Amino acid sequence: MLLTIFTRHRSHSTTTLATSPSRMSSDPLNISMSEAPTNNASLGMESSETLGTRASKYSRRQSSENVQASASKESATVRTVHEDDELESGSAPISRTEQCWPREWRAYAALTACFMLMFNSWGLINSFGTYATYYHDPTTKTNPGQGFVRINSIGGMQIFLVLLFSCFVGRLTDANHHGLVLSVGTSLLAVALFAQASVAVHQPSENTTYAILMATQGILGGMGFSTFFVTSSQMAATWFRAKKPLTLGIVACGASVGGAVYSSTFKLVELAHGYKTATVAIGLIAISTSIVAVIFAKPPPSEKSPTLIWRFSTFWDKHAFQNAAYVWFAVGFGFICLGLYPSIFALEPWAFQKKLGFPGKVRPSELRKDTLATFALLSIFNGCSFLGRLLSGVSAQYADKHGSGALHIHIGVVATAVILVLGMWLVTATSACAEAYVVIYGAISGAVIGLPAATISHIIGNSNEVGQRKLGNWVGILYTIGSVPAMAGVLICGKLADAYMTTYTPVIVFCGVSYFLAACCMVIAAFKLGRRRVG
Repeated sequence: MLLTIFTRHRSHSTTTLATSPSRMSSDPLNISMSEAPTNNASLGMESSETLGTRASKYSRRQSSENVQASASKESATVRTVHEDDELESGSAPISRTEQCWPREWRAYAALTACFMLMFNSWGLINSFGTYATYYHDPTTKTNPGQGFVRINSIGGMQIFLVLLFSCFVGRLTDANHHGLVLSVGTSLLAVALFAQASVAVHQPSENTTYAILMATQGILGGMGFSTFFVTSSQMAATWFRAKKPLTLGIVACGASVGGAVYSSTFKLVELAHGYKTATVAIGLIAISTSIVAVIFAKPPPSEKSPTLIWRFSTFWDKHAFQNAAYVWFAVGFGFICLGLYPSIFALEPWAFQKKLGFPGKVRPSELRKDTLATFALLSIFNGCSFLGRLLSGVSAQYADKHGSGALHIHIGVVATAVILVLGMWLVTATSACAEAYVVIYGAISGAVIGLPAATISHIIGNSNEVGQRKLGNWVGILYTIGSVPAMAGVLICGKLADAYMTTYTPVIVFCGVSYFLAACCMVIAAFKLGRRRVG
């Protein structure tokens, strides 16, 4: 009886040793000598085999876990290295909390600041037509020399530099260096405007006057504007992800308001107090609003910023050119720049040459009493541009919700610009028609130049979080591409105006054909975008 009980007890101990998981948890071979069977040879062999099997399984499990951990680390590394390659739309949908307007006051302070940045960049550029009319007047002391090419080159330099530096500024803004960028821009703008006022002193020659204006208003001013332009769009987009097209349209309205305010301010103050006082007044407005913008133009605290690496590929993203829709849209935007800015610069000289407006204080007796001053036409143009920018943003927002997008709205407004330039501007012969053209074309041109940022966002994919972090860089690259055509268009049309002094028909045809080619390229871009998303 005792022998039977002892045998059963030994068998139960052996079974417990073989099956207890707690004893195998730390080390499968951590077994005391008292627990090992010693008196039964067969049980000892069985226990040894069990232990060997357990040890082998444990080794295989550990090896498998090591392989999985290594693979996980490698996968994380690959995701980190190739995160920028994930630009296909449809990833990272916008959360429900981001689908409504922000409730934080800083979002609307940033939106106002971005509006001011656009007000002080393209607003000043859009007012250059009033400066050009003043410079072209041979009775003024501030005369850089007769000839539209020479005068237009100053405004063309502003546009060229604003667009040229856009890719660098966009990447710096993406990397959260907006404070430094805007501070440098404000300083450059202050130096440019107050140094420009010094040209009011009578210069010994036209060449000296031209050199001062090119250095201050053209180069320094253009460099200052470049820091404001892309930053304004990108900063606003970080606060209003779900309302991005409408938000960018609101920001773009700053250019229209600025163009109207600055052109009117310059002309009214210059007529009463002279060029120097007018330029100083504009400088005070621009600097004060820029300082406010520097303070409040900041992204959300939660916004993730990619690390800035100082190499060429950081600023010139190769992935943009692997997107066929982006490439075709960039080509189309180049044609837009070729025709848009000359059409704005030529507005006042064209009205004066056609006797549809007058540049000075007094209306000539041979003109009708309802004839407006040329600067008033430009102010109306910029005011209506506000409406076009705002409505285009609303339309793009609506289209984005209903399966279309900003690119399709953009195609429509560019096609409308072709009809207006070649079908209306070309045949305008009365003051009433000129005013009607200025109103309609002002609205359409505002939409044309106000939609590129929203269009790029649409091409990337509004739900693509990784791609949207590159919005500033891609928009910057787009504008950099457009810098050369913009400068070329201004100079070509200036040369055409000098060659055909009695008519602006060559200039008008040049602008209309440029718009037509832009519309064709954008249609191809829409086709490529549709194929990519279907595929």
